[in-house]
Amino acid sequence: MTPADYVGEIIESSSNRVVAQLPHRRDIQPPAFGCWVRMDPDRQVLGIVYNVMTTGVDANRQPVAYGIPLDELDAKMPHLFELQRTNFEISIIGYQQGGQVYYHTPPLPPRLHARVYLLSTGEIQKISENLAFLRMILANPNVPTDELIAAVIRQTAPLHPNPQYRVQVGKELSQLLSDDYPRLKSVLQRLV
Repeated sequence: MTPADYVGEIIESSSNRVVAQLPHRRDIQPPAFGCWVRMDPDRQVLGIVYNVMTTGVDANRQPVAYGIPLDELDAKMPHLFELQRTNFEISIIGYQQGGQVYYHTPPLPPRLHARVYLLSTGEIQKISENLAFLRMILANPNVPTDELIAAVIRQTAPLHPNPQYRVQVGKELSQLLSDDYPRLKSVLQRLV
């Protein structure tokens, strides 16, 4: 993992969800909704970003609108950007151990202050071959599951040259959502 892949540090951790904070550096952008990440190199926990939020550092000092463009605001009041923090939430989809990917809750959650890294295209392709990660997304009650599944599939489908990948995704989702046809239809419509 290269420093360029580093996107955050864990500040809250549980068995199915992690909150990480973006470092206070302008050269690091927050990961987008649906990004695949790895946490805690020792435990190799895998997850998908499902929420990104920027707030003020001090709860007693709420940010206010200044009505000027961001670049102008940055030039006039650069300190304002130091008074912000960006956190992102991650849904845990599994972990790696001995080169094997396990699509279930890891034995231990990632450790606090462990780093979060973006997965490479090759890693995403390998991990997304097995569609068991879809069940893990659906099992997390804190996640906007339908939107997240659609975003993840739109990201992973182009990585799989076999046109059957999309068909397999549709079949897997139809099994997982067999009791909720309107929801299944809604998710499938978001895939295009």
